[in-house]
Amino acid sequence: LTKNSDQLTEDFLFRIDEGPRSPFTLRTFWTNVQRVYHSAATSAATTVDQAWAWYLDAAGPLQRTGRVLVLFLLYSAIMISLGQWVVDEEMIHPCRGWLSCRVDVIMTLVSVSLVVLLNLAVFDEVMLCRRWVGWVNTTSGGWSEQVQEEYLREYGLSHSQKAEFEKLKYLAGIDLISRRTEAVNRLIRYPFIALLIMIAARNDYFDIWNYPLLLLLSWALNVVLALSGALLLYQAADRAKQAVLAGLSKQMIQALGLGKDHEIRAKQVQYIIDEVEANKQGAFVPFYQQPVVESSLYGLVALLQYLYMR
Repeated sequence: LTKNSDQLTEDFLFRIDEGPRSPFTLRTFWTNVQRVYHSAATSAATTVDQAWAWYLDAAGPLQRTGRVLVLFLLYSAIMISLGQWVVDEEMIHPCRGWLSCRVDVIMTLVSVSLVVLLNLAVFDEVMLCRRWVGWVNTTSGGWSEQVQEEYLREYGLSHSQKAEFEKLKYLAGIDLISRRTEAVNRLIRYPFIALLIMIAARNDYFDIWNYPLLLLLSWALNVVLALSGALLLYQAADRAKQAVLAGLSKQMIQALGLGKDHEIRAKQVQYIIDEVEANKQGAFVPFYQQPVVESSLYGLVALLQYLYMR
């Protein structure tokens, strides 16, 4: 993610303050929590530079660690409450002796906690990226002069035709979103891989294990978090694309109402529309091809195979 952030900052020439960032305080932490999980409580970004600055600020190590720890405490409170008052089922620990049993309990808690922390960290990044997609979608522009010239040059337009960037800015936004969500989408596989390893480790081939309801609920909650986060990111990207297509449709109507060169302008807009619709990278790939869906299917096949072998 860091490498992708640096690459996007360089390619899109975001104007980011290079000075020291604001120190971690409860106020800045609460502001970023609201930005990530409660959009109605914060204002929308006005430029792509501001949206990117907010994104990087909320993605800072201390800010993210704080949010993940809060989520982990909530997760732990729910699981402990269920274990104490709702689900009362013993978990079999195939061990002998006090030391062996203590080590087994500690390793179980550590491994489960690490998987949960991984899942929550990925969920937090997905939610932050989803919010950023919305910011980019609602910005009024603010693209640097160099980016504008690069897009004009790429599509065979000169500097004197700078007004044509009003059409190309939609394509620039889609390119930016697709490149960032492509990097974020790769993270979604990791919680599923870790969960599959945990499930495989409790196979009867290794020892006599049981599957208490609390453990199954924990696994199910991890899967729900991963699936819901990926679905929300996909929906945010789809809304952004639909908004871009709606804006380009207005440009098409305006172009058709112009003078003698209206056909040329309409063809330009139609070409950009085709480019936007053809973008199938990152969160813009069809949902059935999303990494989270593929990972879920692999996990389902492995589970069915395991049940069949038993």
